[in-house]
Amino acid sequence: MEDYFKDLQRKAQQEKTIGLQAGMLGIKGQQAIDIARAKGSDRYQKEYKPEDFRDRLLMKYAARKPGYQKELVDIYGYEMATFNAIDRDKIAEVPAFKGKNLSIMNNEITGKKVKFNTDNLIAGTLYFRPDQPEVIYERDPDKNAIVIYNKKTGDIVKEISLGD
Repeated sequence: MEDYFKDLQRKAQQEKTIGLQAGMLGIKGQQAIDIARAKGSDRYQKEYKPEDFRDRLLMKYAARKPGYQKELVDIYGYEMATFNAIDRDKIAEVPAFKGKNLSIMNNEITGKKVKFNTDNLIAGTLYFRPDQPEVIYERDPDKNAIVIYNKKTGDIVKEISLGD
């Protein structure tokens, strides 16, 4: 019980300090709390390299016990972990992909086989397929085609016409 009161007292002191800092800086309310949290997180939160994060995701995926319904992480664990930990951020930095949404391509899993569906691709959204981890797909309504890009450079690798 004594620890509980010490924690409450420490929390009250932190809030008082935040208020004093905010008053000195001329910052109000939520802004002061956000700034204080950012300062505090630098001291206590450990930074992980993207590769370490990928390895942690792989361990998480390996620990999964898939039931009847499997997911992509059960079949393409390494590719999905690499995409989620490393590639998502790098793709967003490629000039050709700026401002576009990023998603996993629609799929249907039967047993250990995955069938990817390109029928419902939304224009302006980039799609990742873990069986082809070096490219990104996008539907281009102007050309009425599916465009395949190199995910690192943004260069067009191939265009697949959808017909008229």
